[in-house]
Amino acid sequence: MDVALNWHIKLEAAKHIFRKIGAEKYIIKIIINPATEEIIKSVIAQYTAKK
Repeated sequence: MDVALNWHIKLEAAKHIFRKIGAEKYIIKIIINPATEEIIKSVIAQYTAKK
């Protein structure tokens, strides 16, 4: 499944996030992908195969 997601880092948090996590690819791998997967799972779990 492919998902398109628009996101941005709040300016006041950017310095802290880049120091703690690193480059954009790590932000996506560590924060964005896991959060997106959990949201998709929780939404899909609300439906049955008949719906």
